[in-house]
Amino acid sequence: MNKLLKPLVLDDFSERFVGASTTDGLLYALGRNATVKEIQQGIVNGSISDAELHAFVHSVLSKFAPGIFFAGDLTLAALVVAVSSDHGDFANAFLSQLTRIRATELSRSSRIAAMVVQRRRTTSTTRSTTLKEEREQLGLAQPSSAENSGPGYIQYQYEETCGAT
Repeated sequence: MNKLLKPLVLDDFSERFVGASTTDGLLYALGRNATVKEIQQGIVNGSISDAELHAFVHSVLSKFAPGIFFAGDLTLAALVVAVSSDHGDFANAFLSQLTRIRATELSRSSRIAAMVVQRRRTTSTTRSTTLKEEREQLGLAQPSSAENSGPGYIQYQYEETCGAT
């Protein structure tokens, strides 16, 4: 696991956001968090690849069990915020898939993802440069796409875990 992603799975990371009672409040708090900002920077500079993000999401979702509180919900919400300004294949698929999940155990992350997708739609008309273009301008390598991060991957992981079809 990439060292920048490790703090997201620690209990003390989740404990910092207990007081966030609204989705807007949680989105704001996660956006200001130093760990989330470091992950955003790691994505921009290429030190976190799409493959690492994919493996991380897979690892988090492997602990999911339907009907049981899922601590990974906040972890996924933090990752949503971290990839919110990335318009690459993984980020787009991750956000799109997460907004379609209708599970109580993933309610915070799916609501945060829906908010991010909505904000991206409203700002996409005014933003002329994507992170991919920024990376090219800086001479940075593009992160490789994860093999299983295409459309439906998160839904598949969710269905596989809880036995839903």
